[in-house]
Amino acid sequence: MDDRPQREPLQAGRFGRLAPRDRWAPVRIVATLALGFAAGWAASRVGLPLAWMLGPMLATAACAMLGWAPTPAPRSREFGQAVIGLAIGLRFTPVILASTATLLPAMAVATLGVILITTAAALAVRAMIGLDRQTAFFATAAAGMAEMAMLARDRGADSEAVAVFHAIRVGTIVTVAPLAVYAFGSDGGIPDLGQTGVVPPLPLALMLAGAVAAALLARPARIPNPWLFGPAILGLALAASGLVAGSMPPLLLIVAQVALGVALGARFQRSLMMRLPKVAACAFAVSLGLVAAAAGLAYGLSAATGLSYGTSFLAVAPAGVTEMVLTAKVMHLDTASVTAFHVMRIAAITATTLLTLRVYERLAGWLDAA
Repeated sequence: MDDRPQREPLQAGRFGRLAPRDRWAPVRIVATLALGFAAGWAASRVGLPLAWMLGPMLATAACAMLGWAPTPAPRSREFGQAVIGLAIGLRFTPVILASTATLLPAMAVATLGVILITTAAALAVRAMIGLDRQTAFFATAAAGMAEMAMLARDRGADSEAVAVFHAIRVGTIVTVAPLAVYAFGSDGGIPDLGQTGVVPPLPLALMLAGAVAAALLARPARIPNPWLFGPAILGLALAASGLVAGSMPPLLLIVAQVALGVALGARFQRSLMMRLPKVAACAFAVSLGLVAAAAGLAYGLSAATGLSYGTSFLAVAPAGVTEMVLTAKVMHLDTASVTAFHVMRIAAITATTLLTLRVYERLAGWLDAA
């Protein structure tokens, strides 16, 4: 008998070689990216709004549900967020910042409206499929999937149901929002900085390196969504200082959209959806209800502030901030206002989640006893 210690199989480290069992991972990554670009091109040819993100998202989600698990490139979502963050930051000017600051009262009211809408959705979920109180609350909260699933697990709720709900909510709203905005009018009349030219290659490379550093610094500073807002702050500073003038290259924005779309589509895990079919069906129905509620809230916001209806809708839509801001940029809407509203929402919901949970549990208990 060989008493020598057995060597563990090589694992795929961040900078190490792929283990034998992972030797096909690069092939799957390339195939997934090829699918994403092909789907984006096809979607752009048929005129689908936000084609280079929606096409890859729908294609990879369909493949995942059919049993082939797409494999996004490592950190692809973070890359997409960083590029979009820089692109948005470069659009900010002192005039735009001053104008956005006047909307702070409207942001507070809209954030409260979103919290009320999602709390009502949690009560509806309990009535529809009988999820426990905490699972229903974390499943419908307008916050990040990872954060809500972690909170759900820590408090003994069903983290898998929460993950399914958030994947379907974000996927549904990200799909519906561009189509709805297109129906409102695809061009919001906000000029694109692309008309002043794109950032040259060397400054662009330095900006991308700086974006990574900004994101890594934003994480310990507890800035929400650091891979988006860290680079956005960097872009804002560069634009305000006059060091950089221009916009991100269109091809780079396409690559970022494909990366985001593929990462979103890969969230739809067939095994998880099949284990929780009632939860998945309920999540889709509730997501459509959230879209309708956001459409109503946007009408009031537009009337009160003078923002276009498309901008108002994206500002209050309870979906991912990156996707909503990207939609605003592609549709030539007010990206500064959309960004500001989502920053307010994320900050408020992150700070008040447990307080809102206590209020919700009291309300749910009162309804159960009635």
